[in-house]
Amino acid sequence: MSDTKRTLIEDGTELKGTRTSSCPIVVMGRVEGDLTGPSVEVTETDVLSGKAKVTELHSRGELAGEF
Repeated sequence: MSDTKRTLIEDGTELKGTRTSSCPIVVMGRVEGDLTGPSVEVTETDVLSGKAKVTELHSRGELAGEF
């Protein structure tokens, strides 16, 4: 089991607003707003719309905005 901390936005969750994390962020739901963190991963069926201020961005889902 991995002890790596992550900020999870779970499947079925819709999040609007600004979020900041010191851990990698994994989007498995829908985010509309601003995300700041070391990295963001968007899974296959999910959406990140807004601004992401990150060092790494990995997406298999939908992106819209500024990165």
